[in-house]
Amino acid sequence: LIRVPIMVNQRRVAVGTIVYNSGKYLPYFLKSVVNQDYGNFEIVIQDNTNGASKDLSWIHKNYPKIKTIKSENIGFGASHNNMIKNSEGEYYLALNPDMIFEKNFISELVKALNANPQAASATGKLRHWNFANADLPDRGRTDLIDTTGLLFLQNHRFEDRGQGQIDEGQFDQPEEIFGASGAAVIYRRRSLNEVTYQEEYFDELMFMYKEDIDLAYRLQWAGFKCLYTPTANAYHDRTAEKEGKKSNLTSILIGRKGKSKTIKKWSYLNHQILLRKNFDSRFSFKTKFKTRLFQILSHLYLLLHEPFLLAQRRKLRQLLPEIKKRKAQLQKRVHPNEIEKWMR
Repeated sequence: LIRVPIMVNQRRVAVGTIVYNSGKYLPYFLKSVVNQDYGNFEIVIQDNTNGASKDLSWIHKNYPKIKTIKSENIGFGASHNNMIKNSEGEYYLALNPDMIFEKNFISELVKALNANPQAASATGKLRHWNFANADLPDRGRTDLIDTTGLLFLQNHRFEDRGQGQIDEGQFDQPEEIFGASGAAVIYRRRSLNEVTYQEEYFDELMFMYKEDIDLAYRLQWAGFKCLYTPTANAYHDRTAEKEGKKSNLTSILIGRKGKSKTIKKWSYLNHQILLRKNFDSRFSFKTKFKTRLFQILSHLYLLLHEPFLLAQRRKLRQLLPEIKKRKAQLQKRVHPNEIEKWMR
């Protein structure tokens, strides 16, 4: 494959992705990354099966110049931290392997960051990828929105903005957002360095789920912006609700039915970690009331329907000293009003 030439003064991007028995996606994922219209980037891939799957052998055979790392399954955040440390470039682009990208995906994200020095991160418009149709002319692309960034609710719940909606142009304007989904987000490395904790960009107390939210929160506290760039288009093989996500209690409970116990454990614990790190006593009465009420209702639900999660409460208590250390190191350069402006 012929790569696009590097232009003069074109800033370098490191593209990092984690594979874990991801073989069915790799031919489509890597082809769409390698064929980008941006020239100055490297690809780093971490195989979290420690080479036990066929992913690395396929990559070495078909893309021998790609840098690969073998590891035990150390989770999302720790894996990306490892790839950031083992790569070069002003920008780091974290991608999920179950995706494909339009040719200008990287160049549009880089253009947005180049034009906005105060921005630490940027993401594009992600729509649902119907992987079953990946070999058809449209490559399985759909008009069902996967995410256009993170939506921050006042009770400290977080959703993917626009998920499940039909794309009718309602998210066609570039704008600032609270944060980006870790499925596809580009970071300014210099900004990450300012919010790191002991060489951890993503918090390694979190094995998987919500590390991207925690990092977005910390970057907001540090006064950095996140950009939504609708001209950067990608497609993600993740199930989305066709009617769109709703924040009422019934929809939340229905959504929990399809999740495994393991995912629920990770999600619950990580939510408690990010809440205890980032919640501020100076938030408005309304924010504090809604957040605490949701916590109380959630715990009552756990007692009645998911008591297995109570073990995560014990684990959380064990982690509290370490969480407090991380909280003490937060770069809080903005007033809590600047955080609350994102809450809905």
